[in-house]
Amino acid sequence: MQTFLKYQPLGLRVWHWFNAAVVTGLLTTVVLRKTLFSVRANTAMIEAKGQEAGVKIDPELAKNMANQFADNLWNWHVKLGYALAFCLFVRLVVAFIQKDHPVGAAFRSFKHYRTCPPTEKHESLHYALVRLGYLLFYVAVTWMVASGLSMVFNDSLKISQATMDTVGEWHENTQYFFFAFVIVHVAGVVLGELGRYGGIISNMIHGGSRD
Repeated sequence: MQTFLKYQPLGLRVWHWFNAAVVTGLLTTVVLRKTLFSVRANTAMIEAKGQEAGVKIDPELAKNMANQFADNLWNWHVKLGYALAFCLFVRLVVAFIQKDHPVGAAFRSFKHYRTCPPTEKHESLHYALVRLGYLLFYVAVTWMVASGLSMVFNDSLKISQATMDTVGEWHENTQYFFFAFVIVHVAGVVLGELGRYGGIISNMIHGGSRD
């Protein structure tokens, strides 16, 4: 099995790197909001700086000022969310046209694992687990897009506040899956590149060989 070394079409490569940039951007906004743009931390900083200058800043005003920074970052998060929705739409269209969607790929990979010769079991299981990881990734992306859009357009959808609180909580919790996925994915690719699957990174850049 040389599945990891096969030719990568230009369209897939462009989609892959654009999608990777969007996911990285989304995770970056999450990290920044929890650190440099933390409302609580910036509110305290604004109040402290005011005191140093001999100016008493109303706590509510300080919080509103801190929220302004967080809101600007949130706007970028929303825009990147639209880009992620576009990536998901394109991937679904391609899967429909090519009749090769992630569910089918994962199913076929595990079917091959059950029926392949013993000498291929290890590599076949490796590939099946990789396909399962991709399937979980697409499921998580679908949830994040759906939940994110529901929060952005909640005024029009008129979903109850209790429901939206739950959606928001699960939307936020799902982000940890993406942090884990990125770490595992990058580590797996690097190990594969340095091991028996040398060339997978360059293949995703220039396409690789059709042979």
